[in-house]
Amino acid sequence: MNDGVADAFCPILHSHNGGAVSRGYCTRAYDCYDCLDFQQEIEAVTEPVHWLCIDCVSHHFKQAKEEGRKLNIAGFYGEGYCQGPTCPRTGIPNIVEPRYSALLQVVIGHI
Repeated sequence: MNDGVADAFCPILHSHNGGAVSRGYCTRAYDCYDCLDFQQEIEAVTEPVHWLCIDCVSHHFKQAKEEGRKLNIAGFYGEGYCQGPTCPRTGIPNIVEPRYSALLQVVIGHI
């Protein structure tokens, strides 16, 4: 994704490079889904991991709060297809496919 962000600090990249300050800046901000360092870290998570569009993030956090459940939102992003089971994104015929979003956010927990 190219959203005009040149570099962004990433704690995972920082950690994987031995904590060097200059080695924590990612030149592919918002492409976390494709990052091997990120994938390695997310494999260690024991709860379900979902990539959700902003509509589903709002819906599932509200629902979890009402039910007394906890969801964690990590500050990592990507683009692709929303994994929300009831995603409202219908798409635009011949332009945008259903459930596609240019900005997905990682949500950890049972949705």
